[in-house]
Amino acid sequence: KQITQNAAEFDEADRFCTFIGFQWQGEPVKEGLRQLIYLKDGKQMLRKKDTKSSALKKIYKSFSPKELLAIPTFTMGKGAEYDFADYNPEFERVVEIYNAWGSSECTVKEGNSKPIETEGKKNNKESTEGSILKALKNNCRFGFVAGGLDDRGYYGGFYDGDQVQYTPGLTAIIAKEFSRSGIADALFRRSCYGTTGERIVLNFQISGTIMGQEISTGDKPGLIINRHITGFAAGTTNLAKVEIIRNGEVIKTFTPQNSYSLEFEYDDMTDITKTLIQSDEKRVPFLFYYIRVTQEDGHMAWASPIWIDYIKLSPQERKAKRMQRTVTKTSHVKEEEILDFNLDDEEAEEDIDEYEDEV
Repeated sequence: KQITQNAAEFDEADRFCTFIGFQWQGEPVKEGLRQLIYLKDGKQMLRKKDTKSSALKKIYKSFSPKELLAIPTFTMGKGAEYDFADYNPEFERVVEIYNAWGSSECTVKEGNSKPIETEGKKNNKESTEGSILKALKNNCRFGFVAGGLDDRGYYGGFYDGDQVQYTPGLTAIIAKEFSRSGIADALFRRSCYGTTGERIVLNFQISGTIMGQEISTGDKPGLIINRHITGFAAGTTNLAKVEIIRNGEVIKTFTPQNSYSLEFEYDDMTDITKTLIQSDEKRVPFLFYYIRVTQEDGHMAWASPIWIDYIKLSPQERKAKRMQRTVTKTSHVKEEEILDFNLDDEEAEEDIDEYEDEV
């Protein structure tokens, strides 16, 4: 109670924002290791020995998504791994891609330069089941954050043991205002990215869609032809490379020469039907992109992904959407004047063409 009171008293917008959080460890693979963070005041710590908080599903039922953020952490750490099979998109809005004990982005064979490993026989090694890249390919949609140096709870024996230690990470949050509600809203929108500790500035977008968001070819049919990617990165030292990653594969690498910053753009004009990940029956095919930055000193940053859903429209639907966009952009035509057409009617198709010409 005293801790929660102190946290509330020290919270001050535009200066120092506080949240109550705690480490929660569940069954390996099924639940894994979490950082649970309260987004509002007046919440008490949960104890795993209590019946109502003995399992993640019970915890999620006790809160609304706006009250609690559950961050899967160290997901590739053996003994704390999480396979994302029970991934909950309402509470697990972000995932820890890196902390001082290594990166859970992918395996060493897939190019992980900061893997979870030990120099001896004890402590922790990587578990492929908790790969974030694998989860993204399975249509889990979360932003990226990075954790610092933790030597408590599950990590208790790491500091004095043989576990390989890296620099403490940082999370960058792009918020509309510096307040508790502003930060909570930004994390919920996945408007964030992680670094290995340096204050690297990073952002990117695809055809106007910002980092952490989703878009479909139904909204922007042009994405079928071209995904126009733009962004910028500014490091604390010279940049070694900036990579554009699509579905886990590097499709473009920029190598700035003696520069700490880079503005980049790239047109991905690969046939979208050849790059799609076939989703389950409940969701449409999709693809995802994210940016990875590496400085010459080895420090890194990962931008939260952007997802594109592939929705195939009929010719009639494409005409109707084109008409709606035209009407919306034309100031002298009122929105109420958009006609309600039967798209299966040939006569209606002619009406759409005639209406477009008139507008």
